[in-house]
Parts: sequence; C-alpha cells; structure tokens
Amino acid sequence: MHAVIYTKDNCPFCTRAKALFDKKGITYDEKIIALPKPDARTLKENQAWTTREALLEIAPAAKTVPQIWLDGQHIGGHDDLVKYFADRGE
Repeated sequence: MHAVIYTKDNCPFCTRAKALFDKKGITYDEKIIALPKPDARTLKENQAWTTREALLEIAPAAKTVPQIWLDGQHIGGHDDLVKYFADRGE
C-alpha cells in the first residue's frame, strides 16, 4: 500500500496521519502546502512542495488538511483515515 498526503506545517492531524502510516509500514509521498515555497534542500526525499490551488484541483471539496489518498483512492482527512482502517479491522 502506498499513500499520498497533502499537509501543512504545524498540523497535528497531519503529524498523526504520518505516524499512523509509519506504524502500519505504509510508504507515503508528502505534498507540503506552504508559502513561501520551501528551499528544495530542506525537503526530504519523499516530500514535494505544492499549493492549495493544486490540492483543490484534485479534491475540490477539501476544506482541511491532511488530505489522503491510499493506492489512488481519496480517503479524506485524518479521521477518515482512522475510520478506513477501523472498517477494515486493522
């Protein structure tokens, strides 16, 4: 399983979602919504910079971060991720 997660700095729900991925051994690519654009040298290997507008193009109803995709399926936010795993008995 592979995830894509759109995040912002200092977002506790983003941190919790990434910790859940780590606990479950799920690899993820992180898209950081930030202004100004971070220096490429500060980004980790699995991180990329993006804009809020880019997120809204693929998830027009997104009002919060994180926004999470698992294997290409849009899950939603942190609470939706927890529910997704609970529904699967994980």
